[in-house]
Amino acid sequence: MNKEKVKSNVCQIEYCDRPTHKESEYCIFHASAEEKTEEEFKEALKKYIEEIKKEDKDYKFGRFIFIGDINFKEDLNITIFNHADFRVTTFEGNARFGGVTFKKYADFSWATFKGGALFFDAIFEGGAVFSDAIFESVAFFKGATFREYASFKGSSFLRCVSFEGVKLLPGNKLIFEVKNDIVENYLRDRVSFSGAYLEDAYLDIRLAIGVLTVSYTHLTLPTN
Repeated sequence: MNKEKVKSNVCQIEYCDRPTHKESEYCIFHASAEEKTEEEFKEALKKYIEEIKKEDKDYKFGRFIFIGDINFKEDLNITIFNHADFRVTTFEGNARFGGVTFKKYADFSWATFKGGALFFDAIFEGGAVFSDAIFESVAFFKGATFREYASFKGSSFLRCVSFEGVKLLPGNKLIFEVKNDIVENYLRDRVSFSGAYLEDAYLDIRLAIGVLTVSYTHLTLPTN
C-alpha cells in the first residue's frame, strides 16, 4: 500500500525552520517568485530586518528569492551590514546597495542578479566575495571602496560591468575572472576600470574569449 506523503509545515531549506508559505514547500523567503507576491514578500522582509536590528544579528539572506526592485538603503533603511550572507540568493529585480557599508565579510557567492546589480559608492570594510555569481543585467560598482580583497572569480557577466572610480586599498587584491562558457558578444568593450585607484594593490584580470578590450582611462596602477 502506498502511503501518501505528508506535507511538512517547515521550510525544506536546511536550517531554515520557518513555516511554509501557503502551498509552497518553502517559507516566504525561499519560495519561488511564482509562489508569493511582491507585497507579502516585502512585508515579511521588513519584519525580518527589524528583528535583526533589534537583536544586532548578522544579515542572513542565503538562498532567498527577492522579487521586485529592492533598495536596501531607502526601502529597508539599511545603511550598515555586519556580516552579510547572500550566498545562492536570487534577485529577480534590481538590487540597489548604493551608499551602504558592509562592516564585515560580504558573501554573494553563487548569487544570481537578474536585474541590475547597483553598488554605487558602497564601502566594503571586510572581504567581498562574488565568486561564481551570475549578473544577467548591468553591474555597477562605480565609486565603491574595497578595504580588503574583492573576488569575482568565476563570475558571469552577461552585460556591461563597471568598476569606474573604484578604490582598492594598498596591499589588497581584486580578482576579476569571467567564465568563458557564458560570456556574450555584447560584453565586448564594456568592462570598465576607468578612474579606478589601485595603487599598491594587486589586480588579477582573466577575461573570457570575446572580451576584446577593457577601458582603463585614468586608472591608477601599482607603483612597483
